[in-house]
Amino acid sequence: MPYEVELKFKIKSRSEIIDRLRRLGAVFLNKENMTDYYLNSPEMDFKNTDRALRIRKSDLSEFAEFTFKGPKISTQSKTREELNVKIDDADQMVKIMDRLGLEVVASVSKVRENWSHMDYSITIDNVESLGYFIELEAIVDDKDQIEPKVNELKAYAIQLGVKVENQILKGYLDLLQELAEK
Repeated sequence: MPYEVELKFKIKSRSEIIDRLRRLGAVFLNKENMTDYYLNSPEMDFKNTDRALRIRKSDLSEFAEFTFKGPKISTQSKTREELNVKIDDADQMVKIMDRLGLEVVASVSKVRENWSHMDYSITIDNVESLGYFIELEAIVDDKDQIEPKVNELKAYAIQLGVKVENQILKGYLDLLQELAEK
């Protein structure tokens, strides 16, 4: 079963990160506007079970993406099982979820710049109300590969000038909810 190993950091200077990405040989892929709609169930609060159910829309795709994220399985990263399905009608999917008792409880909007280097997916996100973040991701096939990949991604983050001790283990939804509570 594949696992997505993800490290996330708040960044101060997008331009410095981009300069370092280019020097390391990373390739810019595209820029997209994304909105994530998070669903929840009154029967089982996904936040309390460390799971997420999301519908993602992007201006670069005619399809939306329906995603289940399982509980985190690492204390060093945001590593978790992630299952994705493309859907051609996000609005109908929301209606189906509503009929099943699930409702959209929040949304997160961001502009995402996608980069690639080696076997890493690198994104620079400008999240509405939160600012700029960088995410470093890689896919591993089994749990024994998670820890070495986390260490590898941390070393890469250091090359980008990111302070690894400032890693963020929360999702954007959690960060936005914390901001709203202040």
